Amino acid sequence: MIRVGIVTGMISEAGCLDQLPATDAQYCDLRFCAGGSPGRAESGAENLLADGAGALISFGVAGALDPQLRPGDLLVADTIVSGDGNRYDTTPAWSDGVARTFEAATTVRRGVIATTETPIITAEAKRSTGRALGAIAVDMESARVAAAAARGGIPFIAIRAIGDPASRDLPKAALAGLAPDGATRPAAVIAQLALRPWDLLSLIQLGKETARALKTLRRIAALGLRSGL
Repeated sequence: MIRVGIVTGMISEAGCLDQLPATDAQYCDLRFCAGGSPGRAESGAENLLADGAGALISFGVAGALDPQLRPGDLLVADTIVSGDGNRYDTTPAWSDGVARTFEAATTVRRGVIATTETPIITAEAKRSTGRALGAIAVDMESARVAAAAARGGIPFIAIRAIGDPASRDLPKAALAGLAPDGATRPAAVIAQLALRPWDLLSLIQLGKETARALKTLRRIAALGLRSGL
């Protein structure tokens, strides 16, 4: 059986994989948290390949670029596009298989996910990025993981749940909250809030929306990630 390597941005996303059924967990045991760094996502994916992964998943939370997407909505990507326009198709049979499995629990959106090198913070930047790249959501890992999979000639899919909606700016204090290993840094967030106390309400709202996204990821992980592989 093929061992699957899974790249996330945050430890909280990786924790959702604890819900995997036993039949999947034994083959989805290679994992890496990139900590919001595209470069780390790519090098981490390469390390997973070196450790024996024969397929890769980019898994976690994404920001909406399509205004119709809401926090907690689930995406299974058809295509990944990088900020400089490189495009990577996901493996059709695998994407279709997991999407059908997930439809037992939730509505599944399909489409293009963009990966950018820096966070997309403002609503205007989200609109312009969506228009420029033809994407419905954005993350900071998937294109780099897809590139590693393409070089290795192995299957790849991207599964994302929406955190922040397209219509709202991200609070700048939130950007300080992620460590390079994917852990949270509450002290850094508090320090930023001392400088930007007006971010507090937006930060609380973002926390609630991220919790919805993680709830979706836990729910679909429990259904398994290998259908169609």
